[in-house]
Amino acid sequence: MTNLLLVDDERMFLMSLSESLMQTFNGMKVLTAENGEEAMRILNTLPIDFLLTDLQMPVMDGFDLLMYVKEFYPHIPVVVMTAYLNEDIMRRLCSLGFTDVIEKPIEFDVLAGRIKNKI
Repeated sequence: MTNLLLVDDERMFLMSLSESLMQTFNGMKVLTAENGEEAMRILNTLPIDFLLTDLQMPVMDGFDLLMYVKEFYPHIPVVVMTAYLNEDIMRRLCSLGFTDVIEKPIEFDVLAGRIKNKI
């Protein structure tokens, strides 16, 4: 079974995307977190095969989460979601080694294709 960790502070979006992913990828377990701090606790507790995270969140944002993943879980494939993609954000993500970014609103088929290519 593949464990995907989905991190976003918008609860309705989180639940909707989680449900869609589980329906699309048979046998995938989707774990959810509403901020980077919750995501870190999950990463430290369960084996995660894929990370899908937003950037702007309270408590601990996506950039801090990505730095943590880069240091402690560099083997986990990551797709970053953001509604605020610009050159500065892309430069910052690239400097951390994360180049797979999808803009919100999400085109689900595009996202599903990227996940399928990485798991």
